[in-house]
Amino acid sequence: NNNRRNNTKYTHDGKTLTLPEWSRELGIELHTLKNRIWQGWSFEETIGATERIGDQMAFEFSGQTRTLKAWCRSFNVPYETVRKRLKRGISFEESVRLSIADKFIVFDGAEKALRFWCDLLCLDLINVSKRIMHGETFEAIAFE
Repeated sequence: NNNRRNNTKYTHDGKTLTLPEWSRELGIELHTLKNRIWQGWSFEETIGATERIGDQMAFEFSGQTRTLKAWCRSFNVPYETVRKRLKRGISFEESVRLSIADKFIVFDGAEKALRFWCDLLCLDLINVSKRIMHGETFEAIAFE
């Protein structure tokens, strides 16, 4: 019900609406918007994931906008895993970062999950996976 005094209103591009109104306006399920906000997303992040290229959802990262499928191909992470994380309200960057952390890489002649290598070498998994997202190689990070 939008006719309540305690409704929180959100403003974007000069338009102020309640969450149910934004849900209708953007065509995003209300529970998806609520989950994103509950997960700590800013309102801009919450509705920013609604950009589209053709009929596919698009996301901006490092100054580039691509479809989710294109980002997953670029990062070599499983599309369905990232899509399901997004649906649960996890941010785009965190969804991809988690997928990178689960990825198997070859280092020092052995293939292990990035998590394993970070534990073994006492590297911060979050920092390493973010740096990989920004184009650095694990080898370069491990040997610095």
